[in-house]
Amino acid sequence: MFSILYNTNMLCLAKSILLLLTTGLHSGRASLTVTTPEEDLVVVSGRTFTVRWNQDDDGSTTPGRFAIDLYQYQSYSMDEDSCGTWATALCPYGESGCLDSTGDYDVVLPEPAPDLSDSAYRIGVLGVEDGSFGCSDKFFLITEGAAPTDSDKYFLEVTAPADGDVAVTGHAYDVQFDFENGVGSSADVFDIDLFTSDCGTYVAGLCEQCKDSGGSHSISIPTDTDADFYRIRVARAEDPFLFDCSGVFEVVDEFEFDMSELVADSYSFSYSPGERQDEI
Repeated sequence: MFSILYNTNMLCLAKSILLLLTTGLHSGRASLTVTTPEEDLVVVSGRTFTVRWNQDDDGSTTPGRFAIDLYQYQSYSMDEDSCGTWATALCPYGESGCLDSTGDYDVVLPEPAPDLSDSAYRIGVLGVEDGSFGCSDKFFLITEGAAPTDSDKYFLEVTAPADGDVAVTGHAYDVQFDFENGVGSSADVFDIDLFTSDCGTYVAGLCEQCKDSGGSHSISIPTDTDADFYRIRVARAEDPFLFDCSGVFEVVDEFEFDMSELVADSYSFSYSPGERQDEI
């Protein structure tokens, strides 16, 4: 899921605090631990960032609605129930919370307040139904203009499919890539497309504005794709000049290809035999 920055008024804060107090944070209900952002992480404002949390000892989370807010960090007068001074809501539904079942939510953080002595913040996540609440570690916001320009720390590399892989039309595969935004985050939005074998001519769109933070995204080769050799091009949606192309792989028609010829050791383009994209 993905959210855009949404500013709520102070009534949202008051109601969130009231909800927190009335539900009883320490009354035996589910605890909540915000795991990202990590301590002293530097995040670039305006870029996609994934907030992650869990509610159970095994690292899982309970499906529900979660209010996600940004707080200015304060080193003084802070207890375990406080994230700091409320700054803005990161969930577009404010106090009603954003629906989530996986314990991660993509947000876009605002620019740091210009009147602060530093740009330290925390993110608070509140379980709307059960009142569970947690604060992230302290992290820092910087503007896009202040982000490092070291090309070695800002890159995108497609690792699968590789040269010699085989893809069958109509079936699901994982495109794999490594991405670094320059300041320690791999979460962003990407366009994934099928190109000719020289990666010079667009053939078909595979996934537009795909949100990803793990470097692996499932796609399907369209059933009307001609049997031939191709590459997959992955580009950062907000910076189309940052892109990379996969190795050259072969696309074969599912009705003319013997599935038994696919041997796990012969390719790295992740495939589940018998699994069609329209069955997922």
